[in-house]
Amino acid sequence: MDTPISFFSGFGLQDVLFMAEAAWRTLLISLISISLGTLLGTLFGWMLYEGRIWATLFLAPILDAFRSVPLIIQLVLFYNFVPIIGLNLDAFQSGLVVLTLYTASLVANEVRGVEVASASFAGSHRRALRRVWYGSKGQSTSSGRTTRLLSPREVVGDETVPIPF
Repeated sequence: MDTPISFFSGFGLQDVLFMAEAAWRTLLISLISISLGTLLGTLFGWMLYEGRIWATLFLAPILDAFRSVPLIIQLVLFYNFVPIIGLNLDAFQSGLVVLTLYTASLVANEVRGVEVASASFAGSHRRALRRVWYGSKGQSTSSGRTTRLLSPREVVGDETVPIPF
């Protein structure tokens, strides 16, 4: 009678080292892509907020495409189609480019929204920045009214909002 075949031999030292390297690469690609994506996204969001026609016409559709296409599709397409134009990037470099652009597109949308909201709330960009840096509790405006920022409890009230799951 034949002996049964065992497919699992347990973890060895090589397996642990392989997983440690994978964890290190994951942390490294996350740190780099989030840092670069935040910087680029802040710049792109500011450009979109300023409303220049070239930024609106050229940058907004590209950022919308990165934001709306699923990330796994972006990774697969970029990794497989970039060698066609002559760039030989390994998996880490391809992932870094795609994750950086994806993060930048998300951050740009948030920065543009914060800029619009803060300018409409404060009346001008300069006043919005002043409120962010110094706060506005008890400060008088030019009309003599005292303004202050509302706390989340004052905005929502004491009601609890159920979160559907």
